[in-house]
Amino acid sequence: MKLCPALCIPAVIALALALAACSPSVSEDELLARARTALDQGDARAATIDLKTALQQDADNADARRMLGEAYLFQQNPGPAVDEFERALTAGDDPDTLTGYARALVAAAQVEKLMELHGEGRFDRVQQQPDFLAALGLAQAQGGDTWAAEESFAAAREKAPDSVYVNTAWARYLLGQKNAVDEARELLLAVVETDPEYAEAWSTLGDIYHVGGQFEDARDAYTRATELNSYRLTDRLNLVSMHIELDQHDAAEKELARLQGIMPDHPGVNLAQGRILLEAGDAAAALEEFASVFNVLPNHRGGLYLAAIANIREGNFATARTQLTTFLSKEPRHLNARLQLATVYLQLGEAEAAEDIAREIVEEHEMNYPAMGLLATALSAQGLHVESAEIYQQVAQSQPQSLEARLALGSELVQAGERERGIVELEAARDLQPDNAAVRERLIQAHLVGGDTAAARAEAEAYRELQPESPRPLLLLGRILMQDKDSEAAASYFSQALELEPGNVSANSGMAALRVLDRDLEGARKHYQAALQHHPDDVNTLVNLAKLEEQLGNHGAMTDALRKAVESDAAALEPRLALARVLLRGGRSGEAVTLLNEARERHAGEPSLWQLLTAIHAEAGDYDAAADTGRRLLRLVPEEISSLALVARVELRAGRAGPANEHLQKALEQEPDNTDLRKLETEILLARNKLDEAMAVLQALPPEVAAEPAVKVTKARIDLARGRPAAAEPLLREAMAEDPNSMTVGSLGGALWAQDKRDAAVTLLQEWLAEHPDDVAVRSQLASHYLQTGREADARAEYERVLAQAPDNVMILNNLGWLFRQQDPQRALGYIEKASRLAPDNPQIRDTHAMVRYELGAYPEALALNQRALDDMPGNPELLYHRAVILNGAGQASEAREILESLLSEPEFPQRDEARSLLAQLPES
Repeated sequence: MKLCPALCIPAVIALALALAACSPSVSEDELLARARTALDQGDARAATIDLKTALQQDADNADARRMLGEAYLFQQNPGPAVDEFERALTAGDDPDTLTGYARALVAAAQVEKLMELHGEGRFDRVQQQPDFLAALGLAQAQGGDTWAAEESFAAAREKAPDSVYVNTAWARYLLGQKNAVDEARELLLAVVETDPEYAEAWSTLGDIYHVGGQFEDARDAYTRATELNSYRLTDRLNLVSMHIELDQHDAAEKELARLQGIMPDHPGVNLAQGRILLEAGDAAAALEEFASVFNVLPNHRGGLYLAAIANIREGNFATARTQLTTFLSKEPRHLNARLQLATVYLQLGEAEAAEDIAREIVEEHEMNYPAMGLLATALSAQGLHVESAEIYQQVAQSQPQSLEARLALGSELVQAGERERGIVELEAARDLQPDNAAVRERLIQAHLVGGDTAAARAEAEAYRELQPESPRPLLLLGRILMQDKDSEAAASYFSQALELEPGNVSANSGMAALRVLDRDLEGARKHYQAALQHHPDDVNTLVNLAKLEEQLGNHGAMTDALRKAVESDAAALEPRLALARVLLRGGRSGEAVTLLNEARERHAGEPSLWQLLTAIHAEAGDYDAAADTGRRLLRLVPEEISSLALVARVELRAGRAGPANEHLQKALEQEPDNTDLRKLETEILLARNKLDEAMAVLQALPPEVAAEPAVKVTKARIDLARGRPAAAEPLLREAMAEDPNSMTVGSLGGALWAQDKRDAAVTLLQEWLAEHPDDVAVRSQLASHYLQTGREADARAEYERVLAQAPDNVMILNNLGWLFRQQDPQRALGYIEKASRLAPDNPQIRDTHAMVRYELGAYPEALALNQRALDDMPGNPELLYHRAVILNGAGQASEAREILESLLSEPEFPQRDEARSLLAQLPES
């Protein structure tokens, strides 16, 4: 019989097993002795293995528990250390265990527990033991009882003046409670001289050097601490930071790689990695690391500060502002963070906020030059050039050899209208660095501002002598000669610059400008194209080429150039605005909004961005979004007349005449005789049904303005509002004869319709569209008339033609959704879902969306959408009728009946007949 292979044990192995079985196991005492030796040698891992083996033999071994607590403390793991000391103390109040327990509680930040146990007499047996007194002193200090803490430390130091634990704890107290840096440093230096292998002292010494900016000394101290105890992960992270501060990136990355192997997901590792990436210039990757920090510690101070710096570099100024504000709520006196926040406010266009921070810093730190520069810049941004120049004057007086101070002072004086003084300062800056191009150009520009082209030319010629091989002086001379209207001489200089540098952007742009002046647009294009051959991503050239293509009627090429400019520099605002305007003209408002939304954070302080966004939202019919961006605009330019007028028009079109009037009145306070504002005032008064006041405003207009066709249209609209369409018609026909336009045609069509001249109204609109097929407003009105006369197929056709021209027009999408809801509900869903994406908060769109969902049998979704619309327009009869329809479809006839009976008890509403018919069909409750 053959044995199973599993039982066929080789003889050698069998013999070994037999011998092993006969060998005695290692005793507890031997395990503890080995563990003690390992701990003394700093090998906590080996000690832990032996101690856990001993505890398997006797789980109540107090010595093993105490030593395991010591091992955990050495491994910087105080929580489990506390647990082990507590289990050891169940066997009795051993003094060493009690002292270790107290130290572990302090290390674990459980000082309240230590104080409570101390009050109960738990530590009476070690009450006079120096290490316990030092631990107690730290706990008392953290609890705010500094008087008691100093008594404890005094007693500890008297009993053990050379104890490394006592003296290191006392040094920590001096640092934390008294900011006695020098005394603490000297004490710690004495400790490490007494015991060079006490890691805690080296660590604290490293912290002192770190805070004091002595990064080499800090690096050496942290290095020594981590050599003595590799478990000191905080010290190892601090060591990485010191390597970064000292530009020792290879050393930092090596240490960080070791740490990642030990604790790959530790926020400290992510923070250090992010800092290395930030130092290397990769802010985007750094932000990913900081995000990992925030996943664990959402308000980590160091992370907030470093992430803010990274966001500033990425142009995410609004996010940086939030992070710096949060950081400063915890570290309100942090100088660099305050300076960075002031810089961010300037980038966001919030110059007053930047001024407040910078001024506060200057008051605290007299002659802090970065803060003074920010203060001067903030004042200049508010148009306070005289005040700004005064700040720069102080800097220049204290730093007479500073090129930057002289240059800034001279420029600001020119801005303040003191051109001669400004030129003196700019000349002083020039003399400091004669070959500095920026100084030369600023000085030449100052001469040109005053019309002194001779002085500007002399400066440029002198600059040319200094740099004969540079195209820059030639470019300056070309610009000067252009201002002197000497095109031939200007062209000569630009040509010389191109000989030195054939692809020079400025020289080609100058030549292109001269060609445009000569009406040689094709020649201008060649110069722009020549520049782009050498610099294909130059944004200014691409934008200028786009403008030229527009003049040539090449709209496709214009759009291509603008798209290329946006792709070339995603941060540039001008091409983005220009492309958005092109998209808006093409009826692609949704794409235009997306394009501008990408720039909202980076250019949050640019009024032009918010102004265009407001106009685009309004054009698309999303007045809530337009009002929101309009409010952002007015926060930046609260007194700017054109912006106030724009937001007033938005509020008016949104049906909010009250807010519209508030904005208008602010504008009128500044320019009461502005006739355009007065015309807008009549529209607002019309909306508020203040017809007599509206007419009074029109009658007060100057005669030449009152005779304008637009004013006649407004008078006609007043007649229409008064129910006098017959009186409005001749005024509108006069206006049409003088200035035929879309608005007048629409108003005249409305006047005819109101007189029941429906065929004439439709014919008028059809004839206009035959000559103006792209008029979206008139075509929409014609579609509406078709809808009112039951010609739904014709209405659908017209709305679809409108949509082809304006694919993001919210109201057209809504109307098509309504028209197709019964005939083709799936098609209707496509229209209304797009409208919902473009205007998610519009109650009319929610209503249509609800009815489309109803037709598709999706009753819960329909009811939810209807409820959201009712939340915005509570009590609206049409919405309530639609709710009854949906409820009936969902089988909730009793609820539908309740709504219908309530509606029919109220005054007239448009769907009254339909409501009565539906009620009659419902079963009796």
